[in-house]
Amino acid sequence: MILSPAVRTLLVSATLATLVSGCSTAVAGHAKPLPDLDVSRFTDKPCSLITPSQLNQLGDFETPVPQQEPGKSMCKLNPRRVFKPGYSLSVRQDSLFESGRENTKGAPVYRETEVAGYPAFSYSGSDIGGVCSTVVRSSSRSSIQVTVVGEPEVSPELADACSATEKTAAVVVTNLK
Repeated sequence: MILSPAVRTLLVSATLATLVSGCSTAVAGHAKPLPDLDVSRFTDKPCSLITPSQLNQLGDFETPVPQQEPGKSMCKLNPRRVFKPGYSLSVRQDSLFESGRENTKGAPVYRETEVAGYPAFSYSGSDIGGVCSTVVRSSSRSSIQVTVVGEPEVSPELADACSATEKTAAVVVTNLK
């Protein structure tokens, strides 16, 4: 089928407009685009991404420590006991989700997934377990990231650390809705 230049231009323009509109997060397999998650209210208080009761279900942690880096707000969850897993929760106010996904595809552990219906990917620089990060696209200009570091010998749930970060990321996404 040969399309006239005018029809091709119209199709390309419509496709580009859809891709760059940024008003919602489209997910394959969903008839209706998902609404963007508003992470802006957490940039000054990233430790509020998870409630105290949810934190208690995750483990026994010292007082959460907020940190700020350029373009990123982070909450460090350090375990009270040595060798128990520690987490970090991050909010990014940039559009690095796609480039981050491309840059981690070669990691020893990498998988694309969905977290609470939103596009996500999980990766680890090690295939021995105990370390993983899950990044969830919350909008065209922001994402959240959950990272865990621990010893799988002491915390058997970290043998598949990416499952642990995906589960925690789902809690965070639910809190953002």
